[in-house]
Amino acid sequence: MVYIESAEAKKELGRIDDILNEKHLLIGGLAVKYFYPARESKDIDLVCSDAVRNTIIRELYPTNEWDIFDENMDEYRPDYHIKNKKNGLIISFGPKIKEREPYADIDWDLLVKEYSIAFENKRVKYKKIYIPSAGALAFTKLISFVNRETHKDIQDLQDFVDLTNHKSCALDDLFNLIDRVADKSKLRENFWKKIASKKECASIIAKGNIFKLADFFTESKPSPQSNGFADATNKVNILEDNPIIFFSQKKRPLEADISDNLKNAEEFFFMARTGVNFLGSHKSAVCHAIDNGCVCKFLIVNQHSPAIDYGQLRPIVDRKNVPVSYQWLQEIKEYDKGRNRVEIRVLNNFPPFGIEYFKKKDGKKIINVRPYFLTNYEPEKRPLLMVKEHSEWQNIFYSEFEQLWEKAQIWGNTRGWGKPKRIVLDGSPGGGKTTLLSGTSQRDIYNREFKGINKSGYTVFGNLINASIEDMRRKSANKSIQPPDDWKLFFECATDRAIKYYEAAKPDLITFYDRGIFYLEIMAERNNCKEMLPEKYFSFINENRYDDPIFIVHPILGIEIKPLEGDSKTRVFTDDERIEQDKKIVALYKRHRYRVIEIPSPDSPDLIRNFEVVNNSVNDRLSIIKKELGL
Repeated sequence: MVYIESAEAKKELGRIDDILNEKHLLIGGLAVKYFYPARESKDIDLVCSDAVRNTIIRELYPTNEWDIFDENMDEYRPDYHIKNKKNGLIISFGPKIKEREPYADIDWDLLVKEYSIAFENKRVKYKKIYIPSAGALAFTKLISFVNRETHKDIQDLQDFVDLTNHKSCALDDLFNLIDRVADKSKLRENFWKKIASKKECASIIAKGNIFKLADFFTESKPSPQSNGFADATNKVNILEDNPIIFFSQKKRPLEADISDNLKNAEEFFFMARTGVNFLGSHKSAVCHAIDNGCVCKFLIVNQHSPAIDYGQLRPIVDRKNVPVSYQWLQEIKEYDKGRNRVEIRVLNNFPPFGIEYFKKKDGKKIINVRPYFLTNYEPEKRPLLMVKEHSEWQNIFYSEFEQLWEKAQIWGNTRGWGKPKRIVLDGSPGGGKTTLLSGTSQRDIYNREFKGINKSGYTVFGNLINASIEDMRRKSANKSIQPPDDWKLFFECATDRAIKYYEAAKPDLITFYDRGIFYLEIMAERNNCKEMLPEKYFSFINENRYDDPIFIVHPILGIEIKPLEGDSKTRVFTDDERIEQDKKIVALYKRHRYRVIEIPSPDSPDLIRNFEVVNNSVNDRLSIIKKELGL
């Protein structure tokens, strides 16, 4: 049978009403639905004591008829899923336990005594279950929206608008309760700050009659260019008098002073073309901040990216500055050694502006923004701006930094300054190497996408063997040629391809490889044609090295591995063949004195079918790689 969940919840409220001895308040989605029928909710949010909660469960949901599970496992804020063993009906019961303090400024006893009406279902008024009036319920949603830290805050705001739009909403109730708030100006300020911090809020309040009314009675009309939302925030004095202050490099206001802000910084984020002026002046202050527990993030342009030539009309300046900046950043990173308070990433594009972001230990946030100029080379003549803690503006700049940070590459050098770091994932077929690196696999019949290494901004070179077969076919008249048809040509192409991949690695960055050049030797031994390996193969492995460790991804057993178009005919597919080859790959790398990290294969029979299982497996195995590399 198909149930309408809200209807069944109302029926359960009737059963609860029958056993209650005094008035109780129903809040949440079902209460809102009383005024706005389109509100979707099945949750019974009853304000009650711990004793009443226990009575309801004991009398209405005996264990021989119902299965009960608390999703939150929390006595103060339970979320019971109660399932009928006979018909499968599920009741969602989330009592608001009175022994747990509600949000400040909400008094449940006052609401039930002075601002409540009887809940009604099918024209029958319940005797003990009441809901707040539309105005009072809107007040609770206002308080919840301001205080809640989860995604449900958007629903709170939507409920507030729908309730205040309802014809029965008495604004007296709403404003009488607001008048009881201990700090009304703080409530108003926090409300508008949160509105401005989430882009979806503007479209919601634009449909609120209460906001339209406020707009109508303001002193001046909105300008034709205004969006109504910005005007509304200004009219309730949410904007500071001077949320943005312009200044010059040599005449910084005290609030924008770098050294002073670093002294009490909990977080410091920095973005620049090169950062040479900042680092030259404030490296020691940054180190002191690290000593005081400050977490620092530095984001600058990759010196090997073409973007370095487009920062200004004199690219030679940035090219000279970058090595100096890198040296200072290296010293900061070494100073932080063992504390993990410093992260450095590089951009392969030119940043839109420079940023100095400070989050102070008292919670205050300041952003200094440095516009970039292409022709003006005199720092004292370039304006800077300080954005005070006003989320409408500050969040725009912070969001830009945050998104660029996510797309940037980790400064991956560990071998020596300025050198690339080359990390190989190898192993026999069917281990999931390609999925770990690129998030997808040709062999996944469901064409699913997971978060591979490349999604974090790292360069990944794809499957060496398949790419080499394509190279082989481009050089041959036979466009369907396979390695066994001409081993010499294949190994020639594959060696060239592996060397090309190796040399393409960028300095100061981590590059990942789906197989290393050594796999060619595994193929040659298996097919008794080692003599076909070209001399440059041996020259290369003797003169060059990948970086430690080598990650060997063990094969996933018990799954069907079928040849795909483009696969080598020599590829191994059975479990026994793959296990044996896996051992040889490990032995070969160890013979060449590499440190090998073996990544175990998952053993779940649901691996192929179940997205969640695959996703967890990918994340678990990636965590081994990231932990080892310190990512």
